[in-house]
Amino acid sequence: MTKTSNDLEKLMGLGERSTCKSYYPELQAKIRELERFNMILNRSHDILVMAECRDDRIVDCNRTACKTLGFRRKELIGLTIDRIFSSMVMDMARKMSEPRGVRFADVDGELVSASGETIPAEIVLQRVRYEEKCYLVFVTRDISKRVQVQKDKHRLEQQLLQSQRMETIGTFAGGIAHDFNNLLQIISGNIQMLGMKNREEGLKRHIQAVDQATLKASNLVRRLLTISRKVESSKSRLCLNDIIRDTMALSERLIPRMIAMDIRLEPNLPPILADSVQMEQIVLNLASNAFDALAGKGKICVSTRLIHLLPEDADKYLDLSPGNYVQFSFSDTGPGISEEIQARIFDPFFTTKAVGKGTGLGLSTVYAIVKEHGGHVSCYSTIGQGTTFKMYFPVVLDGVEPEKRVDAAVDEGELKTLADATVLVIDDEQMIADLTSEVLESMGCTVITASSGEEGVQIFERRHNEIDLVLLDLGMPGMGGEQCLQRLRELKPEGRYIVASGYLGHNIAREPQRYGAAAFLEKPFQATNLVSTIRNVLSA
Repeated sequence: MTKTSNDLEKLMGLGERSTCKSYYPELQAKIRELERFNMILNRSHDILVMAECRDDRIVDCNRTACKTLGFRRKELIGLTIDRIFSSMVMDMARKMSEPRGVRFADVDGELVSASGETIPAEIVLQRVRYEEKCYLVFVTRDISKRVQVQKDKHRLEQQLLQSQRMETIGTFAGGIAHDFNNLLQIISGNIQMLGMKNREEGLKRHIQAVDQATLKASNLVRRLLTISRKVESSKSRLCLNDIIRDTMALSERLIPRMIAMDIRLEPNLPPILADSVQMEQIVLNLASNAFDALAGKGKICVSTRLIHLLPEDADKYLDLSPGNYVQFSFSDTGPGISEEIQARIFDPFFTTKAVGKGTGLGLSTVYAIVKEHGGHVSCYSTIGQGTTFKMYFPVVLDGVEPEKRVDAAVDEGELKTLADATVLVIDDEQMIADLTSEVLESMGCTVITASSGEEGVQIFERRHNEIDLVLLDLGMPGMGGEQCLQRLRELKPEGRYIVASGYLGHNIAREPQRYGAAAFLEKPFQATNLVSTIRNVLSA
């Protein structure tokens, strides 16, 4: 299959000496044809190998075979084919070597290089006879790049499916959050009023228990909204190393002595634009998962480093662009996670822990926070070899600062007493409106209520001169809260307005001042928060 130039020159010389001159042009033409054929075979990108059926030993190969497999030609010649082909290919080869075996076949399998590396390949086999001997010819194509492209495509599809699942959860969570928090507001408000009016010590403990339960329920809704990326985050330039170092120092107090810690943080790491509380939440959630996985013994490795993603690297991730990123890795030497579980590991409420041991919101919260920060998170795990989570956060550009929320300044010496205030409460939930009125009236306010945006506007048109402040719900049917606020401000631009909602996806919830509101109250709110917010706004 590969005649050298010296061999051809010897053959040509032999032809000149032993062949009649009348045959010399024909012999020369044959030699040129052989040279041309030899050049084609050696320039082929496919791997060509020829082996004798009798003993499976390689008798010839082309240059591509040597280059791809990492053998020199003299090393490859004489090897048995089971040294360079996987068992699947060998099974087919042995069937074809039999006298009555098939003469032609193709199979997907693997090549094995000189270093032991496996190379995915498409192999076409053909049995031929030459000079009374039987040979197998292997025409093999390296499909590593194609396989990698398929893997990348599958990974991107999984990332897209995960994003779509989280989007669905977000839509669902956002949809129920307002109504659920309204119910919690009613429960919490009544409990607080009962606590204010009740003086019996026997009932006080039960009242506090119900109040704590409503707070836990409210936090659960908030976690759902975090997963759906509907919660406002306060971002600033920060060094991730500082967050990791401080949070892990707190966690180490709870770590059993049999668990070793290996923390390697790259010095002089550039800042990222992030919410410090949410970054702490990521570290704590990952640490909690690792502690559970290690079951009292093993090792946790935490590291950071600066990486630069080239276009071909960024293409592997659905949500990243080329550029500089801080990579945060969190690994444990636990039992590992199966591929089946990895496919669902970031799904909300999915957990492999025993009942009562976990909510299934830890890793989904990590996923949501990373995404909200313009980053990416991946899980790498093999059964028996531990688990690694890798997160990528974009490095903040010089001069980039987050928008800062400006709250109304409060001068304690100039607080206007609530006894002098007239408040218009606009809320379609009558029980919430009644509770709010009761709280404010107990503080000396004059309260006017409206059950819809339309009714609130009508009242305000007639009495806006006597109304000091408007508290309105954003999630009302008909004329919604934002439209109602706009109409109220047209009637009284200098008026004081507080908006409230159990759903934090509204833009106005993140930046109330930008829309003309003085403050935002998240439902369910405590009576003390309601009163202090109104006082602050009235004193501004």
